Amino acid sequence: MPFSVEKDLTAISLVGFTAPAIVAHPSAPFNDLKGMTAYAKANPGKHSYGPSGIGTGTHLSAEALQSAASMKLTHVPYKGTGQIAADLLAAVIPLSFESSLTTALPNVKEGKLKVIAMTSAKRSRTLPSVPTVSEQGFPGFDVEGWFGLMGPAGLQGTS
Repeated sequence: MPFSVEKDLTAISLVGFTAPAIVAHPSAPFNDLKGMTAYAKANPGKHSYGPSGIGTGTHLSAEALQSAASMKLTHVPYKGTGQIAADLLAAVIPLSFESSLTTALPNVKEGKLKVIAMTSAKRSRTLPSVPTVSEQGFPGFDVEGWFGLMGPAGLQGTS
């Protein structure tokens, strides 16, 4: 980047958090994280997932879970959530690590997708029946997205 976040910007406010999740096509042969990890271990590298970009929170979340679970998934990089959603619905990829439920939720409610786990520390208020990764055998796993406002360096509030 042509600027330094630490030197050139001032944090103004935290806006909010997202509800990140692991989402699968209904044809995936598992319905929870235990089943997903067992399947991935029995078929190393044969089960693919799509994150919304290389080095993004969703990509790093998937890598962290693979490390914690000692499993190997095949990374299929995407440039954004639009193509992931289309490919997940068409079963081109069976699994996605979502930064929020915004794109997936309507399809989850219609039964076109299923949520395997929430990657945040707490369950989603939107889908309270879906357990977290931590609750499903990986204590302390907490990958959550957030949004904030930034301004130019040296920005000061007024009284």
